[in-house]
Amino acid sequence: ENSYNVVQKQLIDNMPAIVYTRNVKTGKYIAVNDLFVKYSNKKSESEIIGFRNEDFMTPEACKSIEASDKIVLSQNGNYSFSQTIKDGNGVTRHLHTIKSKFLDENGELVILAISVDVSDVTRLQSELQDVKQKARVSRNAAYFSSLAQNYCEIAYVEIVDGVSQDTVVEEYRNSDEIVKHVPAWKNTKSLTERLNAFNNLCVAPEDRQDFYKKLNRDFVIPAIMKGQQYSITFKTLIKKQTSHYMIKFAPVKNPDNDDITGFVVGIRNIEDEIQSEIKQNEVFERSLQYHQTLISASDGYIEANLTKNLILGEIIEKEFSGVAVGDYEMTYDSFIEWFIANRTPVSFDREGIRKKTSSKDLMKEFESGNEIVEIVIPIDYQNQIAYFKETFYLSKDNNTGDILALCLVTDITEDVEKEEARVKEQARYEEEINDAR
Repeated sequence: ENSYNVVQKQLIDNMPAIVYTRNVKTGKYIAVNDLFVKYSNKKSESEIIGFRNEDFMTPEACKSIEASDKIVLSQNGNYSFSQTIKDGNGVTRHLHTIKSKFLDENGELVILAISVDVSDVTRLQSELQDVKQKARVSRNAAYFSSLAQNYCEIAYVEIVDGVSQDTVVEEYRNSDEIVKHVPAWKNTKSLTERLNAFNNLCVAPEDRQDFYKKLNRDFVIPAIMKGQQYSITFKTLIKKQTSHYMIKFAPVKNPDNDDITGFVVGIRNIEDEIQSEIKQNEVFERSLQYHQTLISASDGYIEANLTKNLILGEIIEKEFSGVAVGDYEMTYDSFIEWFIANRTPVSFDREGIRKKTSSKDLMKEFESGNEIVEIVIPIDYQNQIAYFKETFYLSKDNNTGDILALCLVTDITEDVEKEEARVKEQARYEEEINDAR
């Protein structure tokens, strides 16, 4: 028993998570791991075990723990939640916690809590939002310098006291593509007359009413004054040939005070983009159908960005897991560590499983040309061993270059048991043959 307790202690101390158990009736801690001691700013577990929350925690922390205790005690199964705390050193930490309850050998109710520190993930998500915001500002600044290269017609219109002057002040480009079909284009500086002429002569009849409606000042000017871009996509009919165009209105700001001084109007042929998007959507739909077919045929799945070590979307585990369905704010490798520690029998090669399923080794497999990796993992379920096959489908994101993984989990316990029975029967048969000789 002492040996078993030592193994248990070593196990929870090496988990990349805060772990503790506490007696519900007395409120005293029964067991904690080293990470809990560290986050509590204590020197050893002896300063925690046998003590209550109020003995070494702030009133705010006690209230938070008491609130989550009430929830897990009032329901069946696990309670999973995210929380922000200050550790014993006053450092803000973001945790993802799973709490459960059970009866100990004396029949007393005990709460078990496992908390994974996701502060780095939260920080990265915040930094990502900052980068996106800076990128948006940068793109807006670069937009006007690149606009003339992307559009066949460009004009600038002033706004005075929030009112569009309806006069084209400056033209950056005139294209024969537009002018030859709309004679009024060069004959007037009125933006309204130009666009009305374009609508009457070029816009497909089925799109004309919608085109007029979307060009209404009640739609365009409020968007411009809020600093937003406004675009209209429509179909043209010229010489019995259809094509797709886009008109975009983009605000121009005074660099000194950010006041809107006018807007740029651009017209662009987007037929090639529309056709490309249609083809991409067809490919995407076929890929999505295949993706969903694979998932529906499995007993669970997990999607991950291996390059960024992040879990994408939801983790679904069925029947054998005992883990609630939901979004997990933890890294992919942290989840693998948690899964091995909580689901894989100690007697099996945990290190081998950990290595084969780590993001680093899966990326090596992909770089070696292996797009499908299969691993059989034993699961400890109700004191019985079940076997699952994890099939990793590896691919690369063409936009970012990140390596992605879709892992499908299939219960193969019955197949393994049948194979074991077949091997035993074969051995028995061969033994009978040998005895007969």
